[in-house]
Amino acid sequence: RFIRRQEHGLKQSLQVQRTGPLSWVHLGGSEPDNHVCTSLHVPASPKLKTPPAPPPLGFNRPTSSHLPGESVTLTCSPPWGTPVAAGFRFSRDGGRRISSGGSDAQALSITGPEDSGLYTCAYWIRPSGREIQSPDSRLVSITVT
Repeated sequence: RFIRRQEHGLKQSLQVQRTGPLSWVHLGGSEPDNHVCTSLHVPASPKLKTPPAPPPLGFNRPTSSHLPGESVTLTCSPPWGTPVAAGFRFSRDGGRRISSGGSDAQALSITGPEDSGLYTCAYWIRPSGREIQSPDSRLVSITVT
């Protein structure tokens, strides 16, 4: 409810009308321009219809060739502007999960040739309580020599 002060201290109650996301106040009279937009209402959490963009997968070494005893940290970074990630999944060799949880980093202790492979990651978001997973990142090759 809005109140407009008129001359001589009189008060007038104004009616609020909603059309879609806009609220209007009618100022009185029959003129079409006697309406004022008072606010714009935007839904708090719009429905997300498509999965978020795939993340880039990075690692802390300048080379993909490693020796036993070395360690590598993989980092899964959602693209800028993406809703906050609720969790991350790291996988290797066609989907074999190596971890899943709240951390965007995965440390690998290289023990031998069995650690060679193609690694990937994905993340998920939870808009309105629904879990939506991103596509997998590009593959990163790690070779143990």
